[in-house]
Amino acid sequence: KIEVLANPCPPVRAGAERREGVAYASRLTSEKGLPVLLRLADSFPDQKFLVAGDGPLQAALDEAVAKHPNIHPLGRLTREATVEMLGSVRFLLIPSLGMENNPMIILEAFARGTPVIGSTRGGIPELLEGDKGFLFDPGSEESTFSVFKKGMELDEAAWSDMSRRCSAWATDNSEEHYIRKLAELLS
Repeated sequence: KIEVLANPCPPVRAGAERREGVAYASRLTSEKGLPVLLRLADSFPDQKFLVAGDGPLQAALDEAVAKHPNIHPLGRLTREATVEMLGSVRFLLIPSLGMENNPMIILEAFARGTPVIGSTRGGIPELLEGDKGFLFDPGSEESTFSVFKKGMELDEAAWSDMSRRCSAWATDNSEEHYIRKLAELLS
């Protein structure tokens, strides 16, 4: 018999009562999808984009910020500051072009009740199963823009339901649950 245990989630904490914008928290590189985010920011000028991280594409981000007041660079944040940011936004954006296995940032977002708009690469789709966000093909402009638009147009009731599913998943996959389940499997 094979049983798969998800990586444990950090403790669940409520996010802000009023949320706005989309967060990106990663290295500023092509494989992490920063160019995808910059194209979205250009196409959705009324949407606030919080960008946490540093890396080789810092100059490209700085250039985009000069043209787009909807992009808010935060630099490299501490883990606690990143988790706080995740609780202040409506969505976490993961536009990765590379094969992400199990991005911890998704678990941290779920623990704050924050749904994810993520690429179809690697393990991201498995984490978003159960309507905890939206998936797009980062190699397709049409997919990327239509899925992002769908997320931005989500009404408050539907977003709240999605947020609750994220928090519930994080609770069901807490460290306590993981340890208890692992002990059962090993006994």
